[in-house]
Amino acid sequence: MPCKSRKSILLVEDEDILRSSLTRLFQREDYLVVSANSVEEAVKASPLTFDVIVTDVRLESSNGMELVDLYSTELPIIVITAFASVSGAVESMQKGAVDYLVKPFSHEDLLEKVATAVERKQLMMDEILSLDEYFKSFVIKYREVMTDTQMAKCLGISRKTLWNKKQKFGL
Repeated sequence: MPCKSRKSILLVEDEDILRSSLTRLFQREDYLVVSANSVEEAVKASPLTFDVIVTDVRLESSNGMELVDLYSTELPIIVITAFASVSGAVESMQKGAVDYLVKPFSHEDLLEKVATAVERKQLMMDEILSLDEYFKSFVIKYREVMTDTQMAKCLGISRKTLWNKKQKFGL
């Protein structure tokens, strides 16, 4: 599990030499890197604990697009491939990848895309925290003068979601 004081990358690449080279590149930039050579190995590494996933599309035993399908709503994913096509790029982006790089790519391009993805993840987290803070302050402010039904309607959520969130935050 990554240390949260350093930004973390889950690198999924089945080519040993490239995986090793990219791991060293990211480590030189002070990223914590965990590498995997398949989707199955990547899933075992608890992907949601990372700031970004960098994955090859064509892996020996699986397809990196599976990670995009599974995790793109939760964290940024950069797709890399040696088999570039317009349809592949469009599919990656439609499924939620934040970027698509064609091998060979420059280290500078990859590092720039990773830095942007990490920043995007931080913005996503800030937004979630901001929404949670708004929810808590709203409930505290109005719990004496509004019913749960009224609060849920004002917040645009179901009463069940309101109840679950109130339980989560001990309200």
